[in-house]
Amino acid sequence: LLLLYQTYRDMGDTDKAKEAFNRAIDENPEYALAHFNLGLIKKEERKFEAAINHLEKSAKLNPQHTQTHLEIGRIFSGIGKKYKAQIALKTLLHLEESNVEARCLLAHTIMSISKFDDALDEYNTALKYEPNNTDALNGIGYAYNKKGQFEKSLEALYKSFEIDNINTETLTNLGTTLQSIGDIDTAS
Repeated sequence: LLLLYQTYRDMGDTDKAKEAFNRAIDENPEYALAHFNLGLIKKEERKFEAAINHLEKSAKLNPQHTQTHLEIGRIFSGIGKKYKAQIALKTLLHLEESNVEARCLLAHTIMSISKFDDALDEYNTALKYEPNNTDALNGIGYAYNKKGQFEKSLEALYKSFEIDNINTETLTNLGTTLQSIGDIDTAS
C-alpha cells in the first residue's frame, strides 16, 4: 500500500498521493512513513509549517529514521531557523555520524552565523568520510576566505576544482578568493 502512495508522489500526482497518505494517517495516526511522505509533499508545495508538523510527527514516531531529521534540518535551515536546523542535524549525526550531507548542511548553517571555526571542524570531519566531497571543500575554502586565510582557502578550492571543474560554487568561491588577494586576471 505504501508503495502505491509513493508511486503517486514519484509520478508527480501529488493530489492522489496526498489523498492516499492522509487516508493512511486517518486509518493509523501512528504511521510514521505516511507522515514523512506527506511532509515531503508539503515541503515541495512550500507549505513549510505543515511539512514540519508531519516530519516532526514522523520523527517522534520513528526517531531512528535519519532522513526525517535531514529533511527537518533542510527546511529549518532554508527558512532561517538556524538553531532548530542545528538540533535536527545534530540528532541525525548522533544516529549516523558518517552522514556527510547532514554534516555539510550543519556546517553551512553554523557558518551562516559566522562561526567559521566550528564550521571548519564539521567540514573537515565530513572530509574524513568523503575526502573528495566538493561541498565540504567549497565550505572550507569559503570559511578560510572569510577568516582572511587565503592560502588555505585556495588550497581547498583548487582541490575542489580538480574534482569538478564546472561546479559553479567552486568557480564563484575561487574567483572571490583570487580577487581578495588581488589576482584579478586569474579570477576572471
